[in-house]
Amino acid sequence: MGVVELGARPVTTTVLGRRYVCVLCGCVMLVVPRELAARRRYSLTTIALALARFAVGVTATSIRGAVAPGTTFEEGWPTLRRWCAAVREGRLLQWIRGVSELAGRALAERVSAVLAEASGVDARSASFEQRVWQGAFSSPAP
Repeated sequence: MGVVELGARPVTTTVLGRRYVCVLCGCVMLVVPRELAARRRYSLTTIALALARFAVGVTATSIRGAVAPGTTFEEGWPTLRRWCAAVREGRLLQWIRGVSELAGRALAERVSAVLAEASGVDARSASFEQRVWQGAFSSPAP
């Protein structure tokens, strides 16, 4: 769920995963596209885009309107705070270090900067949001 490409309207999509059974131990593995986050309703790219916008001062209500499908009348967006907490606690984007003492916009700034740098895209050829998006799409698997 969320934005499937930059500049597009948010949508709800269904993703089919493939299940594989290990022939040695019988463990079942679910394989899904790389941009999906475990136990998250939104894609990693949508989460990264929301955090990047939060980092530059966009309000939570505006971010929700841009990246979440549907409408609501409630103020703010508690999901944004939950994503920040999940990053800080190592449950989301675990490979990003140095965020355990950060919160709110400071945490979002750090995560966005790391994702933009991880994208490998030159800052002169792409916007900050484009680099953050690409960094989330190509981030290391947990």
